[in-house]
Amino acid sequence: MKQSYARAWLAAICSIGAAPAAMAAFGTDYDAAVVKIERGHYADALPLLDAVIEDVPASQKRVRLYGVRFAPYTPYFYRGLAHYRLGRCEDALRDFLHEARFDVLAGRNSEAMAQADADCRARLPAAQVPLPAVAETSPPPADALGALVAAYFKGEYSLVASYDPAVLASPAEQAQAWLYRAAAQYTLAVLAGDDAATVVEDVQASLARARRDGKLPAVDLSLFPPKFVKLATTSP
Repeated sequence: MKQSYARAWLAAICSIGAAPAAMAAFGTDYDAAVVKIERGHYADALPLLDAVIEDVPASQKRVRLYGVRFAPYTPYFYRGLAHYRLGRCEDALRDFLHEARFDVLAGRNSEAMAQADADCRARLPAAQVPLPAVAETSPPPADALGALVAAYFKGEYSLVASYDPAVLASPAEQAQAWLYRAAAQYTLAVLAGDDAATVVEDVQASLARARRDGKLPAVDLSLFPPKFVKLATTSP
């Protein structure tokens, strides 16, 4: 069974052009984007930041980028700063709002974001442009499943990856919980720079538990990392 899971995982990642090394590229891409912004190459940094946000959509206090290189992961701040420096205040404010949701930015970067945010907010009303708003992407934690979903979108991946969906009474809720658990396991693997062989069993097992009658739960898959969605929708 483990071998069949491994074959399915490898086939899925190969089908989207993502060899095992693609996971490790997350850290180097993020680091390269930060360097480009520090050097004033704002437009060049944007594609890299778009890519890493697709892989890991929540800011983190500390991640391993590669080897022994650890750093805070605050991609919305850097993308917002790039937009700000390029004169795109609406895009900048939208990213700053996203970054503030995770509450991990600190020090000079926090001050820089506050200054850029204030400058953009002063400019936009003068230009009669409405301030951007960020739509809620997860339900309020009014119940156990809601709390799990909220934890996922807050970037609490370790908590979600270790959650036991069996504690939920409804089979439909259990299926959703297994899907979020699989997504969290996948994202933790990306953050760790692990290759396919080290993540195949847990992620595929969670995806298998998420399916009911061969189908994934009816949730908005666009909220998950695109590579994970490709894996989830192509795996048996």
